[in-house]
Amino acid sequence: MYPTLMETFKANFVKMKDIGEFKVSVMKNRISFASGKLFTAILAGACIVLSAHHAQAQAVDGCNPKVLEAMQKKAQAQVVYDVAVTEQIMDKPDSVLAMTCFNQAAGVSAADGGNIFSGDFTTELAPVIENALTNFYDDFGDAAGSDTATVDYAATTLQNTYDCNEMEDMWTLVEDEGVQTDVPYINFFELISGTAPAGGGDDFMNDWNSPSATNVLNQLNTVMADPFFTTPTIPTTTAASSCQALVDFGIIPGPCP
Repeated sequence: MYPTLMETFKANFVKMKDIGEFKVSVMKNRISFASGKLFTAILAGACIVLSAHHAQAQAVDGCNPKVLEAMQKKAQAQVVYDVAVTEQIMDKPDSVLAMTCFNQAAGVSAADGGNIFSGDFTTELAPVIENALTNFYDDFGDAAGSDTATVDYAATTLQNTYDCNEMEDMWTLVEDEGVQTDVPYINFFELISGTAPAGGGDDFMNDWNSPSATNVLNQLNTVMADPFFTTPTIPTTTAASSCQALVDFGIIPGPCP
């Protein structure tokens, strides 16, 4: 027998009521769970803040600050050595204008090229080129060609002939020089004392003896002169066993078996 319309309505109403109560229960559980997570997060944050505050307020045992200072000064002194080595190994490139004798090229162009038009204009061009070359060549005082006088950086006067061997001479210099042999190794005691290692080339020594380098090396020497860094005396013993040696040094109590 089929249910009446009223019975069907009552049954559906009961189901809807049960579903509503279930949803309310789920929402309550979600709210309770979210609140629990929020409280846990707040508690964890408070623990972190309090722990950090306690750690800052409490002294931490560690290395003597003098050790850190000595390490910093030693690193700076090592940079002084590295820079001096770089100065010795790396040659500053020479000016292309100087190696191709630009004063001669410009002079020939002014004399011979000017004849194509209104005539030689060397006199008019000379002040412009010569002053510019003089100022430009001042930046190449440390170049290999300047140090060895292989490239003539004083040649700034215009000439109406071209005879240039600077490029060939520079190539010969590089071939003859080969691998740098004026780069010395340094030990820790030389670094501390600021003593230049033997065998340094001119560029190495010029940089090593510069005021800024000397100041850094002196700072390391001063730090390492502190009695804190005095080399400890290594104890000796005539003990017949390792156990007895430890007892003699006060590391373990005796007697030995």
